[in-house]
Amino acid sequence: MTETISTQGLDVAISPAREGHAGAVKGADAMWLQRLRRTTRVALTQWRCTSLIDDAHVVVTELVTNALQHGDGEIRVLLRLTNSYLHVEVHDGSTACPVPRVSTPDDESGRGLLLVAAIAQDWGVEAGRSWCRLSFTRKSA
Repeated sequence: MTETISTQGLDVAISPAREGHAGAVKGADAMWLQRLRRTTRVALTQWRCTSLIDDAHVVVTELVTNALQHGDGEIRVLLRLTNSYLHVEVHDGSTACPVPRVSTPDDESGRGLLLVAAIAQDWGVEAGRSWCRLSFTRKSA
């Protein structure tokens, strides 16, 4: 894990094992999610933005899970803090663009981008990259 922490941002690169792509992220790849949540918490605590930790955990987990399941190669997670929001960006090397899908109540996956859309002030996807912005004031329902 490569980390660069400053008062302005965090850049983490991981090399996933990509084990068991038939749904849930497992094994060594699941450990990356835990480490990235911890790294996000530490960074936001250092930046005195603890009010964003819970939402940041959700969006980092969902965007990185998508990258682990559908990406190709190294994954980069970037956190950038501005005066009004936290920018979260995940690069996954994929040539495909993620597409939100409608899940049935029985589906065990497929809600990640919908969660990101519900939490974030703004978000977007393109081939190899997904991002969102978390405002210091929560998105209204």
